[in-house]
Order: sequence, then structure tokens, then C-alpha cells
Amino acid sequence: LLCLSLSFCVEFAQTFVGGRVPSMGDVIAQSVGAIIGLAAWVLLGRRLTRMIAISAAGGDGALRAALLLMVFGYVGYALFPFGIILPGRGVLAHFNHPGTFSLWPDDSAMGLRFILLSLVKSLVLMPLGALVALNPHRPAKDGLVQAIALGLLLSAFLMMCRVFFLWSGTDTVFSGLLRAAGAPMGYLVW
Repeated sequence: LLCLSLSFCVEFAQTFVGGRVPSMGDVIAQSVGAIIGLAAWVLLGRRLTRMIAISAAGGDGALRAALLLMVFGYVGYALFPFGIILPGRGVLAHFNHPGTFSLWPDDSAMGLRFILLSLVKSLVLMPLGALVALNPHRPAKDGLVQAIALGLLLSAFLMMCRVFFLWSGTDTVFSGLLRAAGAPMGYLVW
């Protein structure tokens, strides 16, 4: 009820701001988001606070908890801004846009910024590889294969979210492979 009330207040306040248009669709979308957030907290809140406490306390399991928190934090950040296109015309325009899904970035995207972002994309999944490496009961060869598989799966998941959940912006297969390479790099560095 608090989230619904806040949503109504925000939309009402937009009537007094030039260029802003209140929308009942926004109230519904914000209410659905609040319900999803509440459900996620009910399902994961205790685990999350326990992982934070373990990480802060140090000792056995602190590193594992911290690495897991880093991976979850990155996934949350990668999915941000959580905006979904709802109107039918927006969905069609999204899938008709040639940049929705491509193998390689266009020439205008190349340059120093592209190189730095590619490096960062690889580095942010290194904690996932380190997490795999922390398991002492696995042969090294199996651990590397698992790190590669987890990196590819997580990167594919994020790419599919960007395409099918209709976030604005694009992701390329090349970019996804760079991101996936971070997990085996983290495993090997560890």
C-alpha cells in the first residue's frame, strides 16, 4: 500500500511539472515492480543479510560470501535500469531495430572507450571464476571448464535479458564473449 500510494503521489506531482505527463500505466508498472521487490526480499532477504554478515565478520566463508555478493551485485547492475517497453509498437520497434542484437559492434563504437569497456566487462566476472576456484574438492581441469561454462551461461543470460526484456541499448555477441572470458580469467588468476 505504501508503494502504491507513493506511486500515485509521484504521478500526481508530475501534473505540476512542465513536460511531464502522469500515466496510469506508470502507476501499474511501479506497483508491479514493488510487488516483485517485496517478493524478492521475502525469498532472498535473510540469505542476503546473512551473506553480508558473514562477509563482514571475516573468517571461514567470508571470502566466498564476498565473492558471491560481488557477482549478484554485478548482475543487478548489469540489468539496471530495469525498464521494460510495454506498448505493442515499442516491442515491434525494438525487434525491428537492426542494433537490437548483432555479432560485432559497429565502427562508430570502436575506439579507446570500447577497449576500456571491454576490459571492464571481462574484469567484473573474475570473482565468479575465483568462487569456482575456492572449491578444493574439484580437479583443476574440471574447475576451469566449470568457470568457462558459468561465464558463458551468465553472459548469455544477461544478453537475453537485454534482448527479450526489451531494455533499450544493445549487446553484441563479441561483448558477451568478452564478459564471459572474465570467469575463466578469475579462475586462472586465483
